Amino acid sequence: MSLDLGSFRFDTGGTSNRNQALSWRMDPEESLSDWTIDINKRDTYNVHKSFLAAGKRSSLYFERLVHSVMSETTDSVSRIDLELSAAHAFPAMLDYMYYHDDEVKATTYTAVALRYLANYFEMEELFNSVNRFIQEDFSTDTALTYIVESCLYNDAKLFDVAGHECALQFSELPEDKLLQLSPEALHQIVTSPNFSGDSYLLSRLVARVCEAHPDMDTKLLEEMTTFVRMPTVDPEVALSLLKSAMTRPTEVATLRNRTVKAASEQWLDLAKCLEDKVVHAYYSTLGDPVKVKVLEKSLIQARSDTGLLEEEKKDLRKEVKEKNRDLKKRQKLIAEAVDSTKEELTREFQATLQEFSNQIQQEAQTAFEEKEAIIVDLQKQLAEMTLRLKNNGNSKINNSENATSIKPTLVTKEKRSSSVRRRSKTPTATRRPSASNPAIPSIPSINSMSNVIIPGEGSLSSRTL
Repeated sequence: MSLDLGSFRFDTGGTSNRNQALSWRMDPEESLSDWTIDINKRDTYNVHKSFLAAGKRSSLYFERLVHSVMSETTDSVSRIDLELSAAHAFPAMLDYMYYHDDEVKATTYTAVALRYLANYFEMEELFNSVNRFIQEDFSTDTALTYIVESCLYNDAKLFDVAGHECALQFSELPEDKLLQLSPEALHQIVTSPNFSGDSYLLSRLVARVCEAHPDMDTKLLEEMTTFVRMPTVDPEVALSLLKSAMTRPTEVATLRNRTVKAASEQWLDLAKCLEDKVVHAYYSTLGDPVKVKVLEKSLIQARSDTGLLEEEKKDLRKEVKEKNRDLKKRQKLIAEAVDSTKEELTREFQATLQEFSNQIQQEAQTAFEEKEAIIVDLQKQLAEMTLRLKNNGNSKINNSENATSIKPTLVTKEKRSSSVRRRSKTPTATRRPSASNPAIPSIPSINSMSNVIIPGEGSLSSRTL
């Protein structure tokens, strides 16, 4: 059911932001801001004491400040100095205080700063919200960022958690990010019981950290460069690390020996490296005894390497000879296999050819026999036809002779009757039957039977005899 209860009749005055939620981002005159926060004398925020000091997401820091009689309460301005990353995260903290329906808008790079702000301004709800974000965001990829930021804000708890993960995945971490660590942070990771890292990578990092922090505590250097953690040194940073070891108040003897050995391993490029101004600067500060030690080790290493090279050359020549012999054997085997294959293929071809030839001969023989049988049959038929023709001819001759003996009698009677009627006519001559007489058919001779057409003989429509 819908009731008509009327509409609002009062004039709102055309205020454009009346329907907006109150925010520190609004114009201070429209929002009736009653407090100002100045961060690092650069960023100013016009806020409201009710949001800062009252409610579930309020700050105990501002609550005490508002109710105090300090000078800040007189002009309603708080002047605060923060680290740069904390200053960048400050607006996210204010949004969390004003908008109660949302979690804090944190990122990997602002989470530690927001955690710091939560502790600084005593905001329990903000602290818990940031922790929930870190729980979901923390991984091997983000651990190094968290450890760098936790060092900046002296967040020991978060540093321990991130340091544990970095110690486990030390070799997988980006070297440029590790170089951002302070000596204390790097020491914390390296000395962790869970540390598992590449010795060359660690030597490069320690050398760079020593260069950036020449006054680094000797104890930190000793603990990070023990033989267990750094059994070998990258030759590229050997002289730099040797300089750091030699310039300490108490000489790090074990590190010196390892760096001298590493430098001598690159004896072939030592003279070339010394032409580099940076490397020469390292070398020139070592002192004569150490220089001599490096050169001695280099000579010994060069002799050892030369001997090894000679041995390798001998082994290589021996290996080449063995491979050549093996190659010849393989070539011989291949040639034999090719010849064998050729012979086998030739035999198979000859056998196939012979089989094909025999098949053709067999088919020809069969065809010849069939044709010969046809010829014999035709000869028989011809003989039978010849015999029938002879018999037929003799029969016709006999019939012709009989017809001839009867005809003269008829002629005589005819003459007589004719003489009575016509006396002036001469008697008709009697003709004897002959071969030319059409009354007697001629008997074909054998020679005339040379062409006899015999239909129905398969594909032979006619046969010539």
